Amino acid sequence: MHSAKYGSYTFLDLDWNMVIHQELVQSNEVSSSNAMELEGLKRGLQFFEDNQVEVASLVTDRHRSVAKYQREEEDLNHYYDVWHVAKGVTKKLHQLAIKKTCSEVSARSKSISNHLYWVAASSQDPEEVILAKWLSVANHIMNIHTHDSVHYPKCQHGDLPTTGKRKKWLKPSTEACEKTVDIITNIGLQRDITKLSYHQTSSVEGFHSVVIHFAPKMTHFGYKGMKSRLHLAALHYNENAQRAQSRCKDGRERYSVKFPKHKKGEYTIVQRNLCNQHRICVFMFV
Repeated sequence: MHSAKYGSYTFLDLDWNMVIHQELVQSNEVSSSNAMELEGLKRGLQFFEDNQVEVASLVTDRHRSVAKYQREEEDLNHYYDVWHVAKGVTKKLHQLAIKKTCSEVSARSKSISNHLYWVAASSQDPEEVILAKWLSVANHIMNIHTHDSVHYPKCQHGDLPTTGKRKKWLKPSTEACEKTVDIITNIGLQRDITKLSYHQTSSVEGFHSVVIHFAPKMTHFGYKGMKSRLHLAALHYNENAQRAQSRCKDGRERYSVKFPKHKKGEYTIVQRNLCNQHRICVFMFV
């Protein structure tokens, strides 16, 4: 995450959900604020190398300078977080659905996004299979479920009901259908689809909200003060990262329903932790 003055780069182990390293970059150390993210990554990877820690794979968003650096300079398995990719696709579909002639696209945007998550969940398949699975949705939205691909010749769902309340299929050769297919088959998107990770960086986004609690963006801090607050946020996050899920008296796991702003009225199901209050880590700096 970054502000006008600082950019913090966090390395989080997605298997253990633990913050393992942080870098803090000032904007005057690089050419522009946009370059802080790449500089934080470079410093972090150098730190691991200096301490003989092997980094086998890296999951990031689609920051193009980071992708170029990984492609040309590093020998790592670099993957993209599916949430960031799905967010970009959904945004384009929503912009298209604003047009009166393409309003029916809005009913299909959620299912296209869900299909992208399903493709990412099977990202350990060969790249040709992953890409064929993604491109199949261009036929599916037109009620075509067989495809001209040896890697994925047919949709895996069963027979679809013909009665009841169902979303309308997009009609071939209409503006809505053709522009939706253009979004799905975009060359840049196809290249990114083959690098999707089945891991998600939502934990990092959660950690960023903890950082804002300790270091609000509207308040100015010196370099040492900012770094100390980042360390506090990391200690606090790691202390609470492995809390067990709460259970009902009959042993069933407990969940809550939330309505995040970014979902625009849609709900999401989240786990209820064992304790409603976070365990607070208190430290004194002398």
